[in-house]
Amino acid sequence: MHDLILLIAHVLSMLVRLAGTGGVRSVFAESALFGTREIDNRDSEQVYGYMEARIEVLKRRIQKLETEKEALSANHCCTHVASY
Repeated sequence: MHDLILLIAHVLSMLVRLAGTGGVRSVFAESALFGTREIDNRDSEQVYGYMEARIEVLKRRIQKLETEKEALSANHCCTHVASY
């Protein structure tokens, strides 16, 4: 029922827009704009998912490098102390 009311309201607003200045052009312009927004939203969601995945990969890489750095630091300290 809710969808039916929204559909009727949409049709009425479109008829008013057709009767007003700009008529058919304004309806086509809105349709094109709305279609573009849907594409942009889908693309931004895909980009967001990709960026989240990249962030996770980079976090793991940073963690791995920090572990390697600590290991090298520990080895350097041990060899430095042993040389005295």
